[in-house]
Amino acid sequence: MELARRKTGALFRAAAELGAIAADADTDTVDAFGEYAERVGVAFQLRDDVLDVTAETGELGKPAGTDEEMDRPSVLRVTDRSVEGVNALADAESEAAVAALEDATVEAGAAREYMERLAAFVVERER
Repeated sequence: MELARRKTGALFRAAAELGAIAADADTDTVDAFGEYAERVGVAFQLRDDVLDVTAETGELGKPAGTDEEMDRPSVLRVTDRSVEGVNALADAESEAAVAALEDATVEAGAAREYMERLAAFVVERER
């Protein structure tokens, strides 16, 4: 989990916080967007780890099985968690991402809906 946070989570967080700062958002919104994005990034990475093990190369859009082939750590490789367990972790991160938006100054509407759909998409994706 720490690797996913420091890798994909940190990248997503930086992008979201910089965007919020560039839009002159208040501090609470910058922080909320950062937490949202970090959690979406972790959920994305967890799902990516699962897909690397469960998907076929033709369906995945990139070579499957590369984590094991390249001896890269993934949550499935370094823990005894099942695919279902990792998917549950990803779902929890996605839900926490949406909850983080409660602290942001984001009006109900298209932008908020998009952010909620993105959090759901990263754990449902098959590619």
